[in-house]
Amino acid sequence: LVIIDGLDECKDLQVQSRIITMIANIANHHSVPLQFLIVSRPELKIRNTFSSTDCSIWIKLVLDDHYKPDKDIETYLCSQFSVNWPSQEDISTLVAKSSGQFIYASTVMKYI
Repeated sequence: LVIIDGLDECKDLQVQSRIITMIANIANHHSVPLQFLIVSRPELKIRNTFSSTDCSIWIKLVLDDHYKPDKDIETYLCSQFSVNWPSQEDISTLVAKSSGQFIYASTVMKYI
């Protein structure tokens, strides 16, 4: 599994497109025992490249406002603390400050 995370953070928009196109060409024309996971914000250039590329190999997973990670983050935080500490109010504050990002909760746990 080859993971490309943050493709949208690549400053050169042409490079973003070339990466997608190269992966599509490899997947379509060669027998390679690899899978690719591209994680990115749906920026216009990236969406257009996926639209113009043979998309039969692509699966799109959208994490939008319908995905509510707060309960998962709360469960994670509760599993990391003892039963009596911290209070539920403190857990709720940490969940709110996480803004749906597990990395925040994970980082907090490293320093508590």
